[in-house]
Amino acid sequence: MRPLSPHPDDATAMDALTRGDADALGRLYDRYGATVLALCLRILRDRAEAEEVLEEVFWELWARRERYDASRSAPFSYLMTLARSRALDRLRFRRRREGVWVALPSHGGVEPAATGQGTDPFEDTSAQQQRAAIDRALEELPAPSRRAVEMNFFEGLSHREIAERLGDPLGTVKTRIRQGLLTLRKALRALDERKGSS
Repeated sequence: MRPLSPHPDDATAMDALTRGDADALGRLYDRYGATVLALCLRILRDRAEAEEVLEEVFWELWARRERYDASRSAPFSYLMTLARSRALDRLRFRRRREGVWVALPSHGGVEPAATGQGTDPFEDTSAQQQRAAIDRALEELPAPSRRAVEMNFFEGLSHREIAERLGDPLGTVKTRIRQGLLTLRKALRALDERKGSS
């Protein structure tokens, strides 16, 4: 199964990618395509748009490969940050296009718009498993932490905006988000370990 956490070969692959090695891009796509798709689905709740963003992310990774700086972030973190940013850009564009604020569901299972069949059954299954793991981990968080994480990570609000919306101190919001993300990371690593042992 494709991993959910950094792979030892990531740095080598990114170094080769920055030197124009298209095979390295393929290796990174094979390794993280389903993870990127799962994140995009979680943010966008629309299969077609998530697949478009997946393509955009890897195209940008290739087209702007000289922008990657190994001293600033690990390849996995860089890729996930890029994916989150592009998915949130698409979400904001959709909201502007529709002229209304589209509320994201707070959490839960895969919704009808996100369950369409893709071209790769393995990728579909892996993305659904990863999305389900994220949803389960979110459900285990205390409600205030869960809401703060969702507003920050999936809706793109700043810590200050979240504090204003929830009426909580800024420091409290930051702590809840940090603790919530640590819990999510542990859940995803546990899923990766279960896959590796199966």
